[in-house]
Amino acid sequence: MDLSICKSSISWEIRDEGGVQRGVEDILVALRTCGIDVPGATHERITDRDGPDRLRLWLPRAATATSAEELFDGS
Repeated sequence: MDLSICKSSISWEIRDEGGVQRGVEDILVALRTCGIDVPGATHERITDRDGPDRLRLWLPRAATATSAEELFDGS
């Protein structure tokens, strides 16, 4: 069986995009679980997918935020 696709750059891009999508979903779930409304502009900013580093910064904030805007404080 040819597994060369698993080593290709396309394969890594797909994996990276999947990880970013999961990060976005985790942030949205954390905010909603805390009872925080996620208005359209905030939702768009989160889903713009600034990259995994930004999402790793935002996730802990989402778990302790009292408003959606707190997610972006200092970022």
